[in-house]
Amino acid sequence: LDLVHDLLLPGLENSVVLITDGALAVDPGVVADLGAPIRLVQVGGEGGAQPANIAITELAARAAPDNPNQRQLYVRIANFGPAEVTAPVLLRADELEIARQNVTLPAGGGTVDLLWPVPDGAGEIDVEIPVPDLLEADNHASLILRQDADLALNVLLVSDLPGDLLRAIQVLPGAQVTVEPTDTTVLGEGGDAFDLVVFERFTPAPSELPAVPMLFVHPPSNGVLFPTRGVMPAPVVSQIRVDDTLVSGVDFGGVTFGETPVYVLDGSQTEIIGAVNGPLMFAGEVRDQPMVVMAFDISASNIGKRTAFPILVANIAGRLARGPLPPSVSLGDPLVYQPRSGAGAVRVVSPDGETTLLTLASDGRAGDDSAEVAGQERLSEIAFTATGQAGVYTLAELDETGADLGGGRFVVNAGHRAESNLHFNPDLPATLATAVASGGTAPAGPPLTDLWPLLAAVGLALLLIEWFVTLRTGRRRVRARVARRGRFGPNPGGESQDA
Repeated sequence: LDLVHDLLLPGLENSVVLITDGALAVDPGVVADLGAPIRLVQVGGEGGAQPANIAITELAARAAPDNPNQRQLYVRIANFGPAEVTAPVLLRADELEIARQNVTLPAGGGTVDLLWPVPDGAGEIDVEIPVPDLLEADNHASLILRQDADLALNVLLVSDLPGDLLRAIQVLPGAQVTVEPTDTTVLGEGGDAFDLVVFERFTPAPSELPAVPMLFVHPPSNGVLFPTRGVMPAPVVSQIRVDDTLVSGVDFGGVTFGETPVYVLDGSQTEIIGAVNGPLMFAGEVRDQPMVVMAFDISASNIGKRTAFPILVANIAGRLARGPLPPSVSLGDPLVYQPRSGAGAVRVVSPDGETTLLTLASDGRAGDDSAEVAGQERLSEIAFTATGQAGVYTLAELDETGADLGGGRFVVNAGHRAESNLHFNPDLPATLATAVASGGTAPAGPPLTDLWPLLAAVGLALLLIEWFVTLRTGRRRVRARVARRGRFGPNPGGESQDA
């Protein structure tokens, strides 16, 4: 209806016909502002019917509240039927059944939430409700937790004592983590091959910094890159840049910090979290690459044991690194994906075998209608929009010559809180009735009218005139022939003598 508003013609008596099964909700504000009446045409059954349907409407893997280092599977199941239902729920990890539970679902859209620990090393999770109903596609949902290394989030952690930081990185969706000590030679040999490099309590020489995004955690106070002026014995958060996505969803209430250096920021660096005497986290650039710096020591703070920490690390990774393929996508939602810098095209194969080739121009922009690209760099995000079919999709990146650079898979799940609710919305007719014609867009002067009746009348009149002229011409020819016969009489052969 938002789009329909832009299609209305000023000065005409506009009307909108909505053809639907009625299993939808509309925004009353959008309807009221439409500026044209809406006529509802219902198809697919009588209004008020409540067909039974059970659906898995949400499936996600996230850090457990009581143990941020353990991933937990969250499942929400809804019953949109008119009666309470008890159904089995199956959990599989890499095609192996690991749990089964009978769940009683309340009627009328009631939901039940299930929590299961994610087995270590699991690459794919499947949840299934093996009961027949009207829409069996939403009785199954999947997550792909581990991608091939080509499309994973490849992280290098340089630390002599990896602990809470390592565990927070390991639970990132699609993360493949390599841990190296601070005397590693990997930086000089292949540090640029990673999507993100994390330094904990260590800062390499400027000449050894990789040309990739970086996260520095409690860098040494005597370093060249990050000058300091004293320390803060026990800093307390006093200001937060609340509109920054780095702190989105992060609760710092009750978080304590140990002794922290007072880092001196230059004009290109932005404080994200600050204490009275200095920054606790800031962002900027180094070697023309984006970076984030956690000033505090994780081991001297309680943040590593709180749910705020994996959320903070996930926000930082999302800001700095190339996003891996997501574990799953909801039906109809776009797949947001960042191709690698050497990709010239992305090939996506749908569950039914249909292939879509998303070509990338030299500036990283997509050359296909099925993709949208934001930004100017080849590391731009692509939104693949043809996700209207539930199932497993395969994706491959191709270079400029068409050679395969690697690929992975993602799942589109059919379950959705709105789309899985198949019963007629009883409030829909009343809401649509609030749409009325608006006179605010009509131009001054007499209103325009439909022209087709007048044009039809003119066309009919032209046909009648043509018929009348043709008829009169025919009669004149007949009279002329009769006159000639009377003047000359019959010829000797018995035939009339026509000229």
